[in-house]
Amino acid sequence: MKVMIVDDNAEMRALIRSLLRDAAQEFVECADGAEAVDTFLTHRPEWTLMDVVMPGMDGLAATRAIK
Repeated sequence: MKVMIVDDNAEMRALIRSLLRDAAQEFVECADGAEAVDTFLTHRPEWTLMDVVMPGMDGLAATRAIK
């Protein structure tokens, strides 16, 4: 399973990755919503964990763009 983690806090991305390391084979990480939209189109993850509050494009706007 491929998981995309989107959070502007690198420590939070690392924590989530460590919690899911046994459940996923591959991780893709993004630091903001705009990067998440581009990365989603390239990598097509099965699951995406998205922070809601981020500078620039927030998680809700990124989710709408991905949908």
